[in-house]
Amino acid sequence: MGLAAAAFFLPAAAGASSTAASSAAWGPCAGHISVWYGLPSTGNLAVTVFQFQVSNTGSRGCTFFTYPKVSALTRHGTAAGLPATHRGRKVHVRIAPRGTAHFILVIENAPPCLRTHAVLADGLKIFVFGEGRASSVRLITHQCTNKSIMSVDAIHPGAGIPGFSTS
Repeated sequence: MGLAAAAFFLPAAAGASSTAASSAAWGPCAGHISVWYGLPSTGNLAVTVFQFQVSNTGSRGCTFFTYPKVSALTRHGTAAGLPATHRGRKVHVRIAPRGTAHFILVIENAPPCLRTHAVLADGLKIFVFGEGRASSVRLITHQCTNKSIMSVDAIHPGAGIPGFSTS
């Protein structure tokens, strides 16, 4: 996804809140979620950090209390390495119609396993619980076949801002 495409989604960044209140009028997003990432990524020599956005494209609000499931795929659509591990605690998130929440994906840049157990990944498959289908995002990375080098936190309210949001 190019910078222009990421910028296209930015006006939808409002509308997510964290709450423990009853969500009787809110439910799963079921087919009304768009997953995308904003550029640039941030990080250092050890890790690259991506702010992934989860936008509600439906006409009613929805709720989350989950970690997204993230797996890397080869260009043939097969698994490249192990799925992302989870870190941090889950929070209740409500996303209003046209609102956006986010999660952070961290990828290790040069773990020792890449020397002997490396595979090239052409994209990511991201499953957000309650969505019913996985989203595909093109992101070329190197993965290890024998250990996960990705970690993901839970979905958090509001849009994630590269270089600013830490959770």
